[in-house]
Amino acid sequence: MKRVLVVEDDANERFTLMRVLERVGYAVTAVSTAEEALAALPGTQFHAVVSDVMMPETNGVSLARDIAERSPGTPIILVSAFHLAPRQVDRMRIATLHFMDKPLDLPKLLALLEAPSGAPCERCVCSVEEVLVPQEDEPPRLTGRPA
Repeated sequence: MKRVLVVEDDANERFTLMRVLERVGYAVTAVSTAEEALAALPGTQFHAVVSDVMMPETNGVSLARDIAERSPGTPIILVSAFHLAPRQVDRMRIATLHFMDKPLDLPKLLALLEAPSGAPCERCVCSVEEVLVPQEDEPPRLTGRPA
């Protein structure tokens, strides 16, 4: 059974995502902080990590860097209701990092989890390899192109 680490500070969102993933056959470890996520890594081989970006004590971008150092090759999916600022993303060189907007499109999340490690999933993620495109009268935001 594939194991997924879910990192979400909102209890309702964490519980909902955990239940959905369990119902489709994943073993889920669900935690509310980056500290708990890092503590869960040793001794457990996770198929993927799904983490919120905006958390009270840290952010998912910093957590993604820590996970990539401690568990290289583990796919990391960052989810956010807010667009990530280019300065948070442009220096990251994590090949297995993907982004999804909230509210989550669960079929697309499941397709990404089932994709081979590091492979883009058609129309469901923006990765660091994608371009940052500022829009007129809008702050720069992360955009993606279909795979």
